[in-house]
Order: sequence, then structure tokens, then C-alpha cells
Amino acid sequence: MQNGFLLREKRWAYIQYGEHGERGRELFDLDADPKQYVNLAGLKEHAATVAEFEKKMTAKLKAVRTNDL
Repeated sequence: MQNGFLLREKRWAYIQYGEHGERGRELFDLDADPKQYVNLAGLKEHAATVAEFEKKMTAKLKAVRTNDL
């Protein structure tokens, strides 16, 4: 899928499709699901984690696009 953006941390992998996730999101717990079979993004108990990754993704995209290299 085009326009997918990934952030990976030790425990989590977060993917959003579209600039603001308008085409979907995926969240995987790499400790419990290392092969990334179960998307946790839509579960209420992971809403805070998704929200935190949304903030991190916004900041990362801004930083990449304003880098003057």
C-alpha cells in the first residue's frame, strides 16, 4: 500500500496509511506477536498507545520534511 509510514520501537510497531492515518492504522506488540499477525490499533485498551504514536509520527514527518540536508 502506498503512503505507509512506520515507527518501530523495542516493543511496538506502528504503521499508518495516509498522511494522517486516514486510510488505516496498525499497531503490533512485538513482544507478544513478533510476526505481527494481530493488529491492536482498533482496541480500546491500546487507544492511548495509538494516540502517542500518532503524536510521534506527526513530529517525525515534520522533522523529516524540514531537514535542510
